[in-house]
Amino acid sequence: MNDQCRFMLRDVKDEDHPWLVELHNDPDVLRNLTNPCSITLEDHMRWWDKISKDSSQIRMIFEVDGSRAGFTKFYSIDKINKNCTYF
Repeated sequence: MNDQCRFMLRDVKDEDHPWLVELHNDPDVLRNLTNPCSITLEDHMRWWDKISKDSSQIRMIFEVDGSRAGFTKFYSIDKINKNCTYF
């Protein structure tokens, strides 16, 4: 029996957006956000369209054993020195 989990970062897909709204609106998540207000899918998509144009940041889905487990952001990406900051 293999007790190891499989972890993966992947690009955000269209079908992830309703889940991202649900994640954002979770009370445990909301209390840790800069703007702790619930959002709609429309709010989220307006934000997504705006931030998607910013090539200095990459946002990805974190999966464990093929199931979504979180959302992360990489920024201050330095391709020359091969480093970045993540949140």
